[in-house]
This record gives sequence, structure tokens and C-alpha cells, in this order.
Amino acid sequence: MKYWPYVAGVVLVALLAWLFYFGPVSGDRPAQSPAAAVADVTNSHAALKRAAESAPATSVVPPSAHASSYEHADNLLALVQAAEGKTDRVSLELRARALHECRTLVATPTEFDDLDTKGPAIYGDALPTVKALVATYLKRCGDLARMGKADPAQTAVAIDEAAKAGSIWAKAVLFPKESVAIPGLTADANFGKLLASRDPAALGVIAGQMEHQRTDSKFSDLAGSPLATYAWQLASCEFGRDCTSSGQLMRDACLFDGLCGTAADFHALLKDSVLSADELERVEIVERSILEAIRTGVH
Repeated sequence: MKYWPYVAGVVLVALLAWLFYFGPVSGDRPAQSPAAAVADVTNSHAALKRAAESAPATSVVPPSAHASSYEHADNLLALVQAAEGKTDRVSLELRARALHECRTLVATPTEFDDLDTKGPAIYGDALPTVKALVATYLKRCGDLARMGKADPAQTAVAIDEAAKAGSIWAKAVLFPKESVAIPGLTADANFGKLLASRDPAALGVIAGQMEHQRTDSKFSDLAGSPLATYAWQLASCEFGRDCTSSGQLMRDACLFDGLCGTAADFHALLKDSVLSADELERVEIVERSILEAIRTGVH
């Protein structure tokens, strides 16, 4: 499938970082002599160290007003109702994001009913944190789910309408499916536009695809690894996504990916509860490569 043939012109150091750290699974890489393998690893590692030392610091981009209002909304039903009948990009995007976030509760309304009985064995000391996150999620999505406003059909229509109105977030959601039907160069260009937007919500969507999507292009090994997802998630944080313990990223990571902890932000969560020191270093180096590619406009 051709729907992630991206970063075709990314800087050499970014490519080396991905190829070295997030390479193909066993059996995908052509046979290589021991000497060539040693040289490849040595050269890649040197490039990675140069990238880590020379990459400029990236200032955090403050979130837009509508992104902040979405992140901190108590009840997404109210947000959806306020957007009803409106056709502007912001209103359509907020509505689509709300339906998209709450679709899991519509599909599995009893998802968290047994938290008190099964939670202690699953989460241990992190259970109070999990309960607080569940309470926030149910408060945000409960009314919307009960009114049946986040079923798959409605959600799909809302995302499509938002994309047509110019929502970068919605275009990122639709990109994997739509890129299958367009030429590779066009898909590359569209992906470049998503990156160039520096939209933190769109980068968050891109991050969510990285663990699962693979391509047949020469950049196929840039995806297919949980570590790739973490690198893109951290990059989205640098562009203004709310990655604190009260943001959607931390909430979704715990409730739907099992990454739970008491850390103050997503980076600390990865460091304290998810990754080894070596894995975190790899993720941070690739994150720098992503940020540099986006900052310089080389996609």
C-alpha cells in the first residue's frame, strides 16, 4: 500500500535516524555482510550523535484559541451543539474532533464499568490516576454518547465536512485512506502540506498512524514501530499540543494504550513508566530529526 510514502526528501540525518533505530522487522532487510553491517551502524550512530549535538532548540508553539478550548472543554456535547448549523472550518473541526474522541464510548459504553473490581490488579498504584482520567473522559463524552451523536457514520461525515472546509486535522485523519487512490508524488506533496502546517492536532493524528502503517516505498521502515509513534507524539508537543497530565494525549495514552502513570507530562511518562533510557534516547534523537525537517520545510 502506498499511503505513507512520506518524507521523500527529508534531511539525511533524519533518514539515517529512522533507518538505524526503526528499521524493518526481521526478514525485511536484505542480507548484509558483517563488515558492511558494522560500517552501517557506525556511520549511522555518528550521524545521530551529530544530529543530537547540532539540532537547534525548538521553542514551544502556543496552542491556538480553538485548540485550547477543545482540550479543556468539560462537556463535548455543548461544544458540538454550539457548532451545529455552522459551516466555518473551526466549528466543523471542533465538532468532528469531539465525535472522533467519543466514538469509543459509543461503541463500548460499558468500557470502564468494571474499573473498581478489575482496576487494582491491572493498574496497581496508578489506579487513582486512572480513575481520575476515566471521570474526565466520561464527563467530556458521556452526554454526547448517550445522545447517539458519535456513531461511526456521523463521525465519518463530520470529518469529511471538516476536511472539505480546510481542517488540517481532518485531512490528516483521512490521509491514509485517500492516499491509496492518488499518485505517490501527490501523496508525498499532501503529506508535506500536513507537516508544513505545524498543526499539533494533525501531528497527533500522524503519530497515531506510525505504529501501524507501512509502505512499499524505500521509506517503508519509517513506520511500524511504537517508538516511531512516541517520537511523533513528542514532536506534536513541541508545536503546541497539550501534553500535560490534563491533556487528551495523556488521557488517551492511559485509557486506550495502557500507558498509565503519575507523571506531569508525556515526556516524563515515557521516561518514568514506558521506555528504557536507551529507548528514550533513540526516540528523542528521531524527534529532533522530525522537528528539524518540519522547521526547515524539507519533507
